[in-house]
Amino acid sequence: MNELKKIKNIISFIENKKVVIWGMGREGISTFNYIRSLYPDMPLTLADSKKIDITPYPNCQFWDTETQGIDFDGFDYIFKSPGIPVFHPEKIIDRLTSQTEVFLTAFGKNTFGITGTKGKSTTSSLLYHLLKNHDDNTIFVGNIGIPCFDYIDRVDENTSVVFEMSCHQLEFVKHSPHIGVILNLYEEHLDHYVTMENYIKAKSHVFSWQDESDITILNCSDLETLSVYPRKGRLITACDGLGKNVPADISVSGT
Repeated sequence: MNELKKIKNIISFIENKKVVIWGMGREGISTFNYIRSLYPDMPLTLADSKKIDITPYPNCQFWDTETQGIDFDGFDYIFKSPGIPVFHPEKIIDRLTSQTEVFLTAFGKNTFGITGTKGKSTTSSLLYHLLKNHDDNTIFVGNIGIPCFDYIDRVDENTSVVFEMSCHQLEFVKHSPHIGVILNLYEEHLDHYVTMENYIKAKSHVFSWQDESDITILNCSDLETLSVYPRKGRLITACDGLGKNVPADISVSGT
């Protein structure tokens, strides 16, 4: 299978389907460009709460979510950009997808997924530079402002992917990265999630779809909070030097 066919196969599920791209910010534009590069003539719908000029988007129509709502009846797949709140996901959950979901479905086993309320950009950047120094076949994508679809054609079975993951990117995924890291948990984004429980649940998706061959790295301070969420991956805990005695396959202590 040539490279174009392999790349196209990643998103072949949308072929001959009705697709709407919900949110036309940086990631929405990236999603449009990626789909259009593989399916030049495929009709698409672009949805946003703010009107956009669709002149640069051939063979597209615009859906105004401010006046037309967000039920999207009649669409087979909804590519949602991060940060757009969904207050009744049960209505569209079977049709909801995203760049993160598609990428993890195809390349989850290549991926180091790093999330947390604080420090994820610094930690992700440091890890990327360490891995890149060891192996040039390493990429850095995600919440740093680089949509993963922009680099998807550079990923092969040996590529290491450092993916900085926001809670919004993780909220509706059904796949997890091979190595899932939660650095810490503090109260944040409650305007979107309403409750801390909803926020933590979104974060937990970085490990909750793993299998026994995967690895979960957690701050030992958050183990009790996260224990209610399913986890199959091998556990590594990182502690702050206070000498906490916590169960793990591997524990790292110190600052």
